[in-house]
Amino acid sequence: MEEHRDNSKFRRLVWWTPPPKGCVKINCDGAYTRNGKKAAAGGVLRDSGGEFLFAFSRVLRVGSSVEAELFAIKLGMEIGISMGYSNLIVESDLLSAIQLINRRVIQQTHQFYALVSSIIYMAVNVHHITWNHAYGLSLSSNSPIIFLNFLQISFFYLYVRIKLEQCITAKCIFFSYLNEDISY
Repeated sequence: MEEHRDNSKFRRLVWWTPPPKGCVKINCDGAYTRNGKKAAAGGVLRDSGGEFLFAFSRVLRVGSSVEAELFAIKLGMEIGISMGYSNLIVESDLLSAIQLINRRVIQQTHQFYALVSSIIYMAVNVHHITWNHAYGLSLSSNSPIIFLNFLQISFFYLYVRIKLEQCITAKCIFFSYLNEDISY
């Protein structure tokens, strides 16, 4: 990551780095807007060569951006594990979500106890996993709307890709998520 100052405006350049050989990186993001109480979670799985493996998204009913981000992490892990990957690097741009998971211990009275505990519990199903904070893009206050539009586009892209590759297994996984996810 590089930081630049340009005419007293702060700017951060962000770039993606591939995981080590034998690992899969799951980049997750959650979005939430209080105005319309809309939320979404999504992400992309890529291998060490940067090759696209899978994309996912879901419209959520949650009460905060932290909860949306935690759901994105959980969904990404569920998909990665179900696809048989056992060396995972999970990245999120919300530091507070990553810190909750990396503590490995959360009070039962915490509002995200069930969600964080389920994420930590899933880790027993993999050989190696790390949860990292990655700087993300800072969009305007309309970012949840932009993100929801991105999710619609990613579904279309994934649908076309599956059709082109005639991948029956991926099609089953995709459509099982599609049936739940596209309900505005």
